[in-house]
Amino acid sequence: MPRRVFVVGVGMTPFTKPPKSPSEGQQYPDLAAKAVSRALADCKLDIKDVQQAFVGNMFANGAGQRSLYAMGFEHIPIHNVHNACATG
Repeated sequence: MPRRVFVVGVGMTPFTKPPKSPSEGQQYPDLAAKAVSRALADCKLDIKDVQQAFVGNMFANGAGQRSLYAMGFEHIPIHNVHNACATG
């Protein structure tokens, strides 16, 4: 029997291309932290409750690890999904 999977929280940021310089605005890890924090608040769960993560990104390889390790997601599989503008 297939295992059931649930999406229980949602968090988003505006669709935008981060600036080249961190001094000019938010970078990938900043945008990811905002979206993940919103999703966790939406479903009233903690980082320890998450079993795996899928990160959609068009511009940078390893963006999932770069973004989520800084938030404390070091105990789960992190999958990077690249599909241009259709990623998210």
